[in-house]
Amino acid sequence: PNSGEPAQHVDCSAVDAVTHDPPIVRHEHDQQHQRWRREALHHAREDQDLVRQSLQNVTKASVKSLVRIEHADIFTQDLSRADVIALYLPPKLMDRLLPQLEKLKPGARVVSHYFKFTEIPPSKSLHFDSRDDGDVHDIHLWTAPLRRPAAP
Repeated sequence: PNSGEPAQHVDCSAVDAVTHDPPIVRHEHDQQHQRWRREALHHAREDQDLVRQSLQNVTKASVKSLVRIEHADIFTQDLSRADVIALYLPPKLMDRLLPQLEKLKPGARVVSHYFKFTEIPPSKSLHFDSRDDGDVHDIHLWTAPLRRPAAP
């Protein structure tokens, strides 16, 4: 869970049916399964808290009518109508999202805090020192259609 990758649910009952583990191992599997479920629920609560916080922020900034924030699986959502997609995902997940982002209408923007695609260079990158947290931040920008570099 702390690796930056989203929590994933694993159906241990299917594993048990295939491996025919003895009861003691099945019990350990059940304990592991329960731990994974608790972690997934914890992440879901964190995600819901982030959605709530984001909705409060857009209301406070008086831009609620311009923004849509929802708790959903970004890998299955139709992003084609979006004007701007803001990302904070490690490169592996950004690359996994490319099929969705390739459906963006021309001129739509993709903005990423810190991370970049492995094969598509940003059209612009900004590097700045934050007054809020004192950290250095990199913001990367792309404009649709996203273009992969030509093969050599």
